[in-house]
Order: sequence, then C-alpha cells, then structure tokens
Amino acid sequence: MDPMTLGLIFAASNPGVQQGVTNVLGKLPIVGGLFGSGGQTDAEKALIRRQQQMAEMVRRRQEHQALTAPQLQGTAQQMLAFDPLNRAMASMHGPQAAFSPEQMANMVRNPNPMPGIDEWAQGREGAGGVGGEVRRQAQEANPWIASKLDDKMPKPDETSLVNYQGTDPAKRGLIEEYIRQKQMYDEAERRRRQTVLGGIQNPGPGPAPLGPRAAPMAARRF
Repeated sequence: MDPMTLGLIFAASNPGVQQGVTNVLGKLPIVGGLFGSGGQTDAEKALIRRQQQMAEMVRRRQEHQALTAPQLQGTAQQMLAFDPLNRAMASMHGPQAAFSPEQMANMVRNPNPMPGIDEWAQGREGAGGVGGEVRRQAQEANPWIASKLDDKMPKPDETSLVNYQGTDPAKRGLIEEYIRQKQMYDEAERRRRQTVLGGIQNPGPGPAPLGPRAAPMAARRF
C-alpha cells in the first residue's frame, strides 16, 4: 500500500487528526498541492509524460476493443458452420425447432449499447480526468476522505451536448470524438449482422405432413 493511501486511512480512522486533515485539504489545491510536480527533474517529467502516453495508448486500445467487440465478429463467423444443422433440424422437426437468420444475428449483438452523448461524456471525464481518479482512489481508501475531496473536485459541466451549437473547443472536441466512436460502433454492429444474415439461410418448412389414413379393410369371415 502506498504512503498516500496509508496517510488517508490514518487520517480517517483517528478523530484527533481529522480536523487537521480537513484544514490541510481546505488550503491545498488538489492537483497543485497534493499532486504537484514541484521539484521534479527533467528526467522525471519526461518519464511521467511517457507513462501518460502509454496509459493513453492502453486506454484507446481498450476503448477500440469495447466498441468493435472483435470476439463477437469471430463468433459470427463460427455460427455459419451451424447453418446445415439448423436447416436439418427444421426439415425433421419443423421450423420452430430451428433459428431464423434474424434470431442468430441478434446473438452477436454487442451487449454494451452505445450510451447517449451526455452519459458518454460524463463517464469519459470521470474515468480519465485527474479529479475523477483522485476521487476514486480516496473512496477506496476511506469514504470520509472522499467526502472531503468532493468540494475540491472540478464539477462537471451540466450543459447538455445534445444539439450543442456553441463554439467551446473542448465541447466541440467531445462531440467530434463521440461521433467518431458512434460510427465505429455502428459499423462493427452492421458488419457482424451482415456476416450472419449473409451466411445463414432461412430454415425452410418442416417435413411434409402425413397423408390421410387409408380406410380400414372390411372384416372377413373365415
């Protein structure tokens, strides 16, 4: 456990120092005071920048995986091998015993729907922003400390991005990024759906119904 977390836990568990911690938190800015870069050498700053770049690369890779769900595309390809058995089941037991192409296409739908732009923007700020990460770590250490940090955190902008017509470059950037990710998500969904619909045939009718029963033969006397 790192020293910062130990300090947070100690402050929260000792009533005698809680007031002192409150005073310190009230006087020090979160980023500039507790997490400032004062005294760092050029090499340390370069290392931090490199770590931030690597973290951003990992975040983007994870984001791409979540949006495109390549494992579901592989599942869609594998489902094509089920087509002959699916039609055989229909021919032997009727169409109700088989899956329609539409039903099979729904099986490879991404279980994580693309959120609306406002929900997406809030999650992005909470997950990637400095304030959100500090709040998360404090909450894990002790809720009391987290409650003290709440007043120090930058509050998210409550202005909706839906139909936003302003010129704020930060908001315009969020809107453009959301549109890019939404297009990526929709394209992945369309490609998986087309894979299944293009490779799975309609199961067809079931077995031919039995003909009418022949009339019983007349009884014979011996």
